Amino acid sequence: MFLCGTPAQAEAPPSETPAKAPSGPFREMLERVLSEIAKDEGTSETAFRPRIQLQYEHRDKRGPGVDDRTILRIDRPLFDDRLYFRVDVPFWQQFDPGQPNQTTGNGVGDTLIRIGSRLVERPGFSFFAGTDFIFPTGPVAAGGRGKYQVGPGVVAEVPVPEINTLLYPLVQHFQSVGGDPSKRDVNYSKFRPKVVTAWGEQWWTIFEPTWIVDWTRSNKTALDLEFEVGRKLGEHYRTWVRPGVGLWGDNVINSYDWYLEAGVRYMF
Repeated sequence: MFLCGTPAQAEAPPSETPAKAPSGPFREMLERVLSEIAKDEGTSETAFRPRIQLQYEHRDKRGPGVDDRTILRIDRPLFDDRLYFRVDVPFWQQFDPGQPNQTTGNGVGDTLIRIGSRLVERPGFSFFAGTDFIFPTGPVAAGGRGKYQVGPGVVAEVPVPEINTLLYPLVQHFQSVGGDPSKRDVNYSKFRPKVVTAWGEQWWTIFEPTWIVDWTRSNKTALDLEFEVGRKLGEHYRTWVRPGVGLWGDNVINSYDWYLEAGVRYMF
């Protein structure tokens, strides 16, 4: 069931007044409902529930190499979810595209820790700021970059109840701050305007373009487009599948030709 409907004005009799967009307290209620649905699904970028998540990723890179990742993710919001703590531990397998089924390396990759806080929360808008800390716990053969990295970022939530959608514009920058001096430094920025649409209480879709600027490669850019379909399975379980395609960005960090992700999360 949709949260609100937008009637087709072309079909309304001339004597009828077209329905107006929701406003005032009714609109605020719809915005809160949308935000709570996203929090419950695990798709919100500003409000969080405790979770354990396992996801699989396949990435056919722009440049030599193909890799598979399985990521264990644990989220722990604190103080009425205003403070947020997250850990990602990936396990990598890298393949040589010229030798099918032959791995060139595998193992536990670099560990990510995210800490942040929701700084603003009001009807129609919330704002989250945080920082990712990446530790070089994995060898290069297991996808490690050999660098300590920090990635400060900000993201807002803007509900659009007329179309049952939430917008999450995100800006984040990653910078290496030490590690193996023989490895390439990390210095890139990304902008990601994520669009989440609720299709009733059980289904959701996501459209997520990501624009990357790699400052270590003469400011080269990349653009990746990802699409997601997700399903709520009872009170605790959520599952999804997410294909993606890279439009451009040869040898830009985190760019790819095509991508596939699937996963399951348990929401406490």
